[in-house]
Amino acid sequence: MMSDAKFRDILREVGIEATPIRLAVLAAMAEEGRAVSAMEIVSAVRRNRPANKVTVYRALDLFVEKGVALRHALEDRAFRYCLGAAHHSAFHCHVWCRLCGRMECVSETAVGLGSGELGERLGMEVTGVEIRIDGICGHCRRAGEGAPSRPSH
Repeated sequence: MMSDAKFRDILREVGIEATPIRLAVLAAMAEEGRAVSAMEIVSAVRRNRPANKVTVYRALDLFVEKGVALRHALEDRAFRYCLGAAHHSAFHCHVWCRLCGRMECVSETAVGLGSGELGERLGMEVTGVEIRIDGICGHCRRAGEGAPSRPSH
């Protein structure tokens, strides 16, 4: 878990004032360790302090604008947010379960391809990679809630 001092450093690096709500939003995102909806972030922040939903949404918008967070649109029209690649790696991958809606961040080592290796293959300096892999998660498969769909040819 990142410290409050680390969150302050992240915000200072991009020129954002470290208000208590902004720090709480960062802490909630870091604690989840995956891409979560704005309402999940609001709920997590409210477990520790009073927070206005609009203020949390504004903080998320600012974090996306400054590269602190990434925003991902899904088929259910609800955005998911996670800490930006600038604070992890230039390579950012997610796996999304089409049944339960859970979105997990996946490291470049789990995918087997990092931005450096990709850059070498492409002959370019890669500054960012975002990949989303859609499917049915192991939990939903074990629960019998679905099987992977196969495209018809």
